[in-house]
Amino acid sequence: MHVRSARCRFAGQSTRGLNDAEGEWVEFRGNSTSNILKRRSSKNEGEPGLRQASHTVAEFCIVGSGEKGAERSSMKCREVEQLLAISNTSRARLLTPSVRAHIESCSSCQQSARIAELPITEVQMNASQIDRLQKMIIEDMRPVRRLLPSWVFLSAFLLVFGALSYVGMLYLRPCDWFVFMPGQKIAVFSTLAASAGLLAFSLVRQMVPGKKSLFRPELLPVCLFVVLSLVIGSAFQVRTDPHFLRSGEACLKAGISYAIPAAVVFWLIVRRGAVLSPRIAGATAGMLAGLVSTTVLEVHCPNLNVWHILVWHIGFALLGFLTGLLIAIAGQALGNRMS
Repeated sequence: MHVRSARCRFAGQSTRGLNDAEGEWVEFRGNSTSNILKRRSSKNEGEPGLRQASHTVAEFCIVGSGEKGAERSSMKCREVEQLLAISNTSRARLLTPSVRAHIESCSSCQQSARIAELPITEVQMNASQIDRLQKMIIEDMRPVRRLLPSWVFLSAFLLVFGALSYVGMLYLRPCDWFVFMPGQKIAVFSTLAASAGLLAFSLVRQMVPGKKSLFRPELLPVCLFVVLSLVIGSAFQVRTDPHFLRSGEACLKAGISYAIPAAVVFWLIVRRGAVLSPRIAGATAGMLAGLVSTTVLEVHCPNLNVWHILVWHIGFALLGFLTGLLIAIAGQALGNRMS
């Protein structure tokens, strides 16, 4: 079945053809009556004064498809709303039987039809209502800071990441750097650099509303952690480590001293933006801070056991992710309670 608004004519004017008056016709085709295919306007070829008529009358007619049961095609609320938007609902004859049947059985569409029937004068608000709404809107409004350009935020994240990693390498001495094979160096540190860059880029996108992200920010940290684990698992082998917990405790103490300062600085940078999802931003910033410790430990720690690296080095990224997420959740809960 398809429904077509066949013509629009001016009240009090005889119609000699589709081009006699200015109007439009809309055709609905398909299984339902509101799949809009065309919208065309025809120009008045008569005198210019005829275009200023008082109102138009839209006439809808049903053109059957020849199939049995076509008149009983089910209507959806969205389809009815589209029909109400282009038709004059104050006249029941303008609506098709299927549309009227749906409106009679749907309370939401009944309300939409009533609203569409209201004249403009009936929906005007008085001055007291407008004043009350204005007070509700501007009561808690505060001036906002102007956002810095995106490249400034991205440069700040990368600069802090590189600076803290470099300081840690100098202070703890690069013991592990000299025992790495060239292939291991390329695989590990290129993956770490790419992960840090992607996380920083994702954070900047979250800080500037309206910026479209290339990756889903809630899935990016998880995917990067999986990639890091796969790279480490393929670049290193399982080795005997009788002091697994003792060596891990030493790496944990060394890494914490760089993850915490990085997290604080990243948080100060994030606060300069307009973050819409504190939980995702907190998890992303926490993982970026954890990667600072991972980078420092990869250069410093001489233990090449794959399980040691996965648990005590790459584990900092996971620890930072979870810590940032939990802190953001706690901060939101505290803010809601105080408000």
